[in-house]
Amino acid sequence: MSKQSQFVCHRIKQDGPEPGEKPAGPMVEWVVRRIRARGAPPLDEILGPDAVLVPLPRSAPFPPNQKNVLWVPNRIAQALVAEGWGHTVEPMLARATLVQKSAFAESGQRPGPQAHLDSMTVTRGLTAPERIVLIDDVVTKGATLLAGASLIRGVFPGIQVDCFALVRTLGLQPEVDRIVDPVVGTIARNPWGGADRRP
Repeated sequence: MSKQSQFVCHRIKQDGPEPGEKPAGPMVEWVVRRIRARGAPPLDEILGPDAVLVPLPRSAPFPPNQKNVLWVPNRIAQALVAEGWGHTVEPMLARATLVQKSAFAESGQRPGPQAHLDSMTVTRGLTAPERIVLIDDVVTKGATLLAGASLIRGVFPGIQVDCFALVRTLGLQPEVDRIVDPVVGTIARNPWGGADRRP
């Protein structure tokens, strides 16, 4: 099960083909359909009909001629709305400057919340949403989500900001007993300026 969960995580990050389909379809949509079919009560509340889904930006700014590319968190947000979760997708967060990819960072060298905060911008729409849910593919510590929430709250004071990640890492846990295991938790800044995710 641990090996299978790593395989699924890798395919989601690459948005690779879904298992067993010819021609292969996108993995993201397959996973979202599986979660929807199994039922996930916490998601019905977090991704309710009033939620505006805001995908987190990738680690590098898009070149000017590639503004409408569907990167993985954006594909996840689109798939969630297609399955009846959330109201609309608004890519209002953008990367202004490059930040190191967490997946390629050495141990202890992952970018913290401040690095993400300094590298992102918010584009405000014509109307302020009532509730925003930030969307990411994989959450480890939650530094990017924490920074995105801080930026959104700076532009929309008092707005409710929730977060959703399709995959959560489990650190050095040797065995995983199930792949679909939705949880609700928190991400907070720790005293050293990093992010702590629980669970």
